[in-house]
Formats: sequence, structure tokens, C-alpha cells
Amino acid sequence: MEGGSALDGDNTATYTGGKLMLFGSGVESAPSGGTKTSGAAGSANTLYTAASNGSVVAAFTTTKSSNNLMFFYNTSVALTSGGTLSNPTKTVNFRWSNNSLLTYTEGGSISGGSALGTANESSGPGGGGPGGRW
Repeated sequence: MEGGSALDGDNTATYTGGKLMLFGSGVESAPSGGTKTSGAAGSANTLYTAASNGSVVAAFTTTKSSNNLMFFYNTSVALTSGGTLSNPTKTVNFRWSNNSLLTYTEGGSISGGSALGTANESSGPGGGGPGGRW
């Protein structure tokens, strides 16, 4: 990942389906295809949720902070930070090389939380800002 961004596809990445959530300092070149929803993220140890019509499509909590969150899906979603997640149907924990933890969740519903503001996207090589491994 040149420039430390969440995704650097050298203007060649294409989204063809599924769920793609990018959490990082920026996106060098957003993939074409799908519906992109983005917002300004922020604090570590915060629940970030993508929901469609009140149902949680994807949610995660990480020990890292970030400038923004991008979510690609087949329809637009509402992005929130904080709140309470109820009745998830799937939970997966990922432990990164530096031993920090990311918890990913699908299903259930979200109550409370704050809508994420619009993210500032970078463009061009190196525009994503400093990066690093999780």
C-alpha cells in the first residue's frame, strides 16, 4: 500500500460484490462499481456500523483510530459510530501482528450512535497520509 492508505489500487481496483469496508487514512483510488458510502471515523475502541433499513450489514470495533471509513455494498448504508449492537448473527475476532484486536460483526440491529460526517478523500499517489500496520 503505497502512501499508507486503506486501499491503493493504482486506479485499477473494481468492486464486484460482497462487502468491502475500508478503515484507514484514505483511499488512493476508490474501486469502481457498487455503492460507496463514506464518513469521517475517528476514535479507537469505538463501534462502527453500516446499516441498511435498520439492519446491520457489517459492524466492527478496532483498537486503532482512523481518519475515515468507506463501505462498498450493493445499496447505500447508514454509517454510525458508537451505539449499542443487539442480536448479531455472526461475530469474528481478528488479531493483528501487533496483537491489536478487530471484532467484526454482521446482523442484528443498532440503536443510538452518531451518524458519521463526510470524509475527506485523498487523491493521487501518497495522498492517504501516514499509515502502518495494525
